[in-house]
Parts: sequence; C-alpha cells; structure tokens
Amino acid sequence: MDFHNFITIREANKRSGVIEKPDDFYRMAMADAVEMNSAQFVAQLVNERDWERLRRPYYNVWPSIVPMLTRLNLAPQGKDGIREPIVASDIGCYTLGVYPPLQALDTCGCMGASIGQALGLEKAGVPERTVAVIGDSTFLHSGITGLIDVIYNQGKTLVVILDNETTAMTGHQGHPGTGVSVRGKKGRRVNLEALVRGIGVSEVQVVSSFDLKEIEAALKAGLQKTEASVVIVRGDCPLHVRPQTAPFRVDREKCSGCQACLELGCPALHPDGDVVDINQGLCVGAACNLCRQVCPQEAIGEAQA
Repeated sequence: MDFHNFITIREANKRSGVIEKPDDFYRMAMADAVEMNSAQFVAQLVNERDWERLRRPYYNVWPSIVPMLTRLNLAPQGKDGIREPIVASDIGCYTLGVYPPLQALDTCGCMGASIGQALGLEKAGVPERTVAVIGDSTFLHSGITGLIDVIYNQGKTLVVILDNETTAMTGHQGHPGTGVSVRGKKGRRVNLEALVRGIGVSEVQVVSSFDLKEIEAALKAGLQKTEASVVIVRGDCPLHVRPQTAPFRVDREKCSGCQACLELGCPALHPDGDVVDINQGLCVGAACNLCRQVCPQEAIGEAQA
C-alpha cells in the first residue's frame, strides 16, 4: 500500500464514520516506512530512475512544500555571493525533503529542534549560514522558544516557517494558528507574523508557496541579512483544501524530455518515453503551477479547448 492510497483510505473512513483502531494508522504507515528506510534502496531507485516508486512518500505533501525546499537545494555555493547554507529540518511532512530528487535537508531532530540546531551550529562557528525549516503547527507547538533563543543570543539564523494552515502530518487537525480548536470550534487565531515580530524579529517576509521567483528572492534576501530573519511560506495543503482547478497537460511536441520538471518530485509527473506526462488524477493545475514555472520549453499548461 503506498502513501497515496493510505491517505485516500483514511479520508474515506472519516467521511463514512468508520472508527480506526489506534494500531491501524501505524501498521499501514509503517508498511511503506520500512521499505523506504534503506539508503541503498533509495540509491537504487535513483539509478533506475524509478520515479513512481521513489516519489511515494511525497504523495501526501506535494506540492505545498516543494518550492521552498527546491530553492534551498538549488542555491549553489558562491552564487550571488551566497554560500550554500546548512538546512536544519524539523518533524513534519517537509522532512521527506531529505530524499531525492530534492535532498534539501541536512539535519532532523525532535519536534521543534530545527531552530535550536541551526543556532547551535552558528554559535559553534560553522562557516556556512544556517537555515531552520519548521512547519506552522510545529512552530506553535515547540518552536517559539527556539526563535526567542536566536533573538536573545543575537543569532542571524534564517527561520523558514512552512505555513499550510493545518497540522497536515497527522491528519489536518487544527492548531492555534488556524483558529479552530480540537473540538472543531472557531476561536481566536494566532497571527504568525505578529507573533514573530513580537518576539523581536524585525525582518519578516510572507511569500506564496507556489511562486518560485518570490520564494527564491526571499531566501536570498534572508541569507544576506546580518541578523535573524523569518520567511513565512504560505499555501494550502492540497489534501486539506482541494482546489477546483483543471489539471495541466504536456504539449508533447514542445517537450524536449529534459526532465527539469521531474526534479520537483511531484507525483503527478512521470516519464513517458522520450517526454514527460502528467497524471490527470493527481495534478491540481493552476492552483500549483510549479511545473509550468520550471519548464524551459513552456510545454506545460492548461489543455486547449
């Protein structure tokens, strides 16, 4: 059972009122986790370019986190005077960015540890800039104190908060940033921008998680700062807020087969002979738009009537 089917089954169970046993979640999830825990297995998939199997762990998180991770991964050492940073990750859907094709993360500790790790590396004297990646729910759960430490200790860590306005990793529960209680009742909502500014961060940027140029510019600006800064990358989780947009298609005559789009790790994209094709059941089209942004041939877009 792959992650995509696993998530689909869980959604169906919730809608039909089926109550899962506590063990069901772990038994089903671990079936794939055990298979994917071998670096040798992953390397084999890369060599074989078995994209479909390799991308299975990403099914429940793309495309909402891929732009930020891709831009961190593509920042080459020395480009624009920026040395490739060390990226400390946290516990969340985005942790899967450690796998190919992104390979964008360097560390992963306990929940809320990314900011402290990044600050610790900085204070230990590593020459690279440090970046902490953390989700919105994780930040509110246990990342706030880490950011306070960065400010108090005059660090210059760049903190990237991936805000999909839900707790996606464990089933789209509410958290203080959503304004929805555990009982599903609406209440007061914590404003992330106001919160981090209140802690003492003066450099706060909010960008769309589906605008690659905007994300890249924000990250470059943050890495050039001489003080701590925060970039909030905001965009809906596609499994939580399902967009009503038509899927994209590939113009096979324009596609050169460069496979630049496959580097996004999107499960909807797959090789088809000498070109790339799009799974119409997985693509959310213009609601994401990432593949169209990276295609050098402009071969991806909405189907022509």
